[in-house]
Amino acid sequence: MNAYGKANYAFYLSGGDDESYRRPDLGLPEHAYSDSSIRYYGSAFEYLAVGINRLTGMDTGRNEFNARHALNQLFAIIAILFSGLIACKILDWRSAIYTIWLLFLTPTFFGNALFNTKDIPFCAGYVASLYFLLRFLQALPKPSWKLCTALMLTIAFTSASRIGGLLLLFYLFLFSAAYIIIDKELRSKFAERRNMFQLFLKLTTIFVGVISLIIVSWPFILQDPLHNFSRHAGITA
Repeated sequence: MNAYGKANYAFYLSGGDDESYRRPDLGLPEHAYSDSSIRYYGSAFEYLAVGINRLTGMDTGRNEFNARHALNQLFAIIAILFSGLIACKILDWRSAIYTIWLLFLTPTFFGNALFNTKDIPFCAGYVASLYFLLRFLQALPKPSWKLCTALMLTIAFTSASRIGGLLLLFYLFLFSAAYIIIDKELRSKFAERRNMFQLFLKLTTIFVGVISLIIVSWPFILQDPLHNFSRHAGITA
């Protein structure tokens, strides 16, 4: 993934001329990987890792991997933090503390936090998205634009790490509709066209923003958005 991140980085620095992301030099035997699969991975985390290494001059030798491990552990902390915030939002601070410690003491999570730069950032983005989604639903009928922006950015990061993050968009629409249908008081507020229009505008902005950020940050999809986006989603499914 480090080599792939560098290749994607080179694509943008070259103005799209460098297409080595299709088959980056992984330093592995030819049979060890397929050039038809690596491009289907997102690079949201990789851009941060490669960018930090380039800025700090740690983009060669062991240092670049040490920096990646440290950044990955930061994302693990973010995942733990937002898990606690969700528990606090649903129950109380005591539940949040239990959640934080239980997650920290889970061997699988702790182990992956040390090296897994694909699943841990995806996990952090997913949990953060769920937290902002919960806040979005609680703020209906008038969630703030600031909250909408945070939700859009976290879903975009998650989906640009792995395309499965797009499920979060469906959660957003599904639970927004469910809240409106189930809550009579909330439903009465949407009798006002202004409230309904504002919600529609914000949901549309989040949707378009997420899709746009995924496309512009993913070289393979950017080169043929309509065809490659649907092709990638189909392969992933």
